[in-house]
Amino acid sequence: MPSSVAPAPSSVAPAPSASASPAPAAWLPSWADADTPAAVVTRSALPFCGVEQGAGPGITINAEVRGCFLAAYRGGTGAEFASIRSTIEGDPIATIWRTAPGGGVELLSDTTQDKFGEGVWRRTTCRVLVNDQREVFVADGCDEGVVIP
Repeated sequence: MPSSVAPAPSSVAPAPSASASPAPAAWLPSWADADTPAAVVTRSALPFCGVEQGAGPGITINAEVRGCFLAAYRGGTGAEFASIRSTIEGDPIATIWRTAPGGGVELLSDTTQDKFGEGVWRRTTCRVLVNDQREVFVADGCDEGVVIP
């Protein structure tokens, strides 16, 4: 079973240049439009760590982006980053990872571009991040998520 990511320093440290930059508005995927839920568009902006995106299906990990997010999580300062992956058919799915000041993790997942998926935005809340060798960290203790109207 993975161990909880503790606030103490560990081998998963952000790169020295990795730091969240304040953003004037919350990040949205390039395909966001008038149908994007207001709760997503008008969410409070947090310092933005960046976007990790691969060229094809599968998981793409950007260690610098994740290190920045992990540092904010551990420090209780709040930040967000976006992870964009493609389905096997090439449809993009964006997940906005957020950690608020004081802790907790929120995932905002957009499947509106997935021709064979739900086609909705979904909010999932998780208790903790846990160390993961392959992905730097993963969320744990998550609810089933709710569709964002």
